[in-house]
Amino acid sequence: MTYEDMSSTQLTYYVIAIVFLIFASGATAGLQIALFSIDRLLLRVHSTTGDAVDKTNAKKLLGVLDKGHWTLVALILLNASCMMTLPVVLAHVVDELWALIISITAVLFLGEVIPLTLFVRYAIPICSFLVPVIWCAIWLTSPISYPVGKWLDHLLGHHEEMLDREELAAVIIPPPLSEESDEENNDSYCQLEDWEIEMLRGAMSLTTDTIAQHLKTTVDNCFMLSSLTPLDKTVIQSILESGYSRIPVYLANTPTQIIGVLIANSLVRMCFQRPDPPPLVGEYPLHGVLRLSETATLHSAYLAFTRSFYNMAVVYDDYGVLRGFITLSEVLYTMYRFDVSHGVVRIPLTNLPRRQHKIINFTEDIKNKKQKKQIVQPLAVVPPQSDLQVDEGTPALASPLTTFPHGLKTLEMSLSRV
Repeated sequence: MTYEDMSSTQLTYYVIAIVFLIFASGATAGLQIALFSIDRLLLRVHSTTGDAVDKTNAKKLLGVLDKGHWTLVALILLNASCMMTLPVVLAHVVDELWALIISITAVLFLGEVIPLTLFVRYAIPICSFLVPVIWCAIWLTSPISYPVGKWLDHLLGHHEEMLDREELAAVIIPPPLSEESDEENNDSYCQLEDWEIEMLRGAMSLTTDTIAQHLKTTVDNCFMLSSLTPLDKTVIQSILESGYSRIPVYLANTPTQIIGVLIANSLVRMCFQRPDPPPLVGEYPLHGVLRLSETATLHSAYLAFTRSFYNMAVVYDDYGVLRGFITLSEVLYTMYRFDVSHGVVRIPLTNLPRRQHKIINFTEDIKNKKQKKQIVQPLAVVPPQSDLQVDEGTPALASPLTTFPHGLKTLEMSLSRV
């Protein structure tokens, strides 16, 4: 049948078929490139986050992508069928030479260039819109595409590769920003704040960094006490002036044998009672400590702290030799480190507020009051001010109740929050 022998109705059907085949070949060609270029990790993120439209589109695309090579073979077969049928249909309308020229030109521009440009630019919305077409292609070509796809899955594998630690860190952490890039591009590149990025980096380092890498308090620079040391006025004052809330205690004259931890806040009552003779440190109630290996990860140390009631751990090497001490605060502070290589300043762990400044200020206030001849007396019931008989020219004696009007227990509660 030639062009002259066709009726207007038949010619219309042929034109519609030609247009359909051109767009079908373009759609299948665009789907082959755009559908399998979408990152599955991004789709899984969109399937759980974002608005309802993003979740729906991501779930629909994951459904066809999970078929793997079956979907790919179905699209290839459908595209090949459209491209092979187009010259045959054109031959009924024009001669063979023009049919070949038109089919090549139409397929090149309308079936390849324009669809690929649109599909790659708007991959997720267009592919999700054409998901019903993809399912139709899968089931229509299933007698051929299913066995071929399963054979390719067996031959090449169908397992999705997961990101390793370095790749995941590269996704989360942006590269250093160049000086030539403007601020607008820099702000649009990453929507995370610097402190959020550093927290992610610090959290990821918990499972890779060991305790030895973050051990800042060694045996040489640690403030410790012997179990035979008496808790007299001088020792208590030195403990309070040190500013540390927990003091390691070792057995007798062997600093490598830690028997417990002395809580500095518990010594506040002794500042007022002053027992005679003063008790030894070993006789005073001590808190226990964790014992960790320096080769353990920070994540293991964090789990050990959370499963116990201790805030300090004694660190040993593989041979059982004491190396130093680490606290829960030091483990948590690793999530707030800053790297110079990323354009920000690293905050050293030794400069963090580990010392208890409230205790230091408390002892300094006592010293200042003593210098002003305001002697702090033991706790006693003080009569009203009107009942006190004070000679003129004689300075009034200050008691704990006048220095701290809310009493000793309130003072202990405030220091316990340090």
